[in-house]
Amino acid sequence: MRRVWLGCLLSVVLVVGGGGGGVRAQESIQLVVEKAEKGSAFFQFLLGGMYANGEGIRQDYVKAREWYEKAAAQGDARAQFALGVMYYSGDGVRQD
Repeated sequence: MRRVWLGCLLSVVLVVGGGGGGVRAQESIQLVVEKAEKGSAFFQFLLGGMYANGEGIRQDYVKAREWYEKAAAQGDARAQFALGVMYYSGDGVRQD
């Protein structure tokens, strides 16, 4: 289930950046990073999902958690849920 909705979010990234692979995919990823760094909770959540699943970038659970935490702190329920899943499964965090 988690993979399904994160796969859908990656599709959003490709649409936002013009679709396609190669250079366009890298431009799309860079757009997500820029918007996340500027404080967009949606893009912080999206970037967390990309890191969690290795979608377009190298999988890194620690970075995924960091981006989810930033979005969750702004009240993003999806990021709060994703953090809960990470704690439940022990991905990148001490299992709780």
